[in-house]
Parts: sequence; C-alpha cells; structure tokens
Amino acid sequence: MAEHHSASARLCSGHENLAFALYAAGKFADSLTQLRLALELEPNQLSALNLAANLRATCPDSSLRNGAEALAFAKRAEQISRGEDPAILDTLSAAQAENGSYPQAIKTEQEALSSRQDSAIKYLQRL
Repeated sequence: MAEHHSASARLCSGHENLAFALYAAGKFADSLTQLRLALELEPNQLSALNLAANLRATCPDSSLRNGAEALAFAKRAEQISRGEDPAILDTLSAAQAENGSYPQAIKTEQEALSSRQDSAIKYLQRL
C-alpha cells in the first residue's frame, strides 16, 4: 500500500509541476487540466488546490474563471491549512471577490496580511 501511495504522490507531483509550468507559460486551460489530474490523485494537495482556486478566480482568460469552483477549491485549502497560510487566505479573498462577496474578501485579505505580519515577527525573533 505504501508503494501505491508513493507512486500516486509522484504522479500528483508530476501533474502539479506541469500545471505550474503551463500556468507560467500562459496556457491556463492546460494548466487547469493538469491540476484536476493532480487533485484526483491527491485531493488535499495544498499547492494544487491553491493554484486551481487562483486560476479559477483571477485567470486573465475570463472564459476559464469560475467563482463557485474557485471558492470551493480555496475553502478546502483554507480548511486543510487551518486558516494559517497567508497565501491560501489571499487566494480565498480573490475567490470571494470573484463571487461578489467584497466585504468578506476584504476581511479575509486583512487576515492574510495580519498572518504575514505575524510570520515575519516570529521569523525575526528566531534570528
């Protein structure tokens, strides 16, 4: 069973890496396809959830935007990260805005900024 999980994780990582490369190249539809494949293998993969949510909320190609799906991806990522990852909170804010929930988006973005500040302070205290 561990061998199957390891193979699944490697396949997920491959799809995810390709998705990031395609996203960077502006091939957003292909990126989304790879993200879906990665998430089929590892449904709780935070970086894939975050990129999928971001793509569906903010894609320059408006035909690929889907606020409801962006919000679903972002909420799942936020739940898995227990609301402690500022990058995921930032994406959640974008998804909320894409759905027209501007007051909630502002509140979430403020949480993301506060979380970043807290992280910076903790980092500096360790130095």
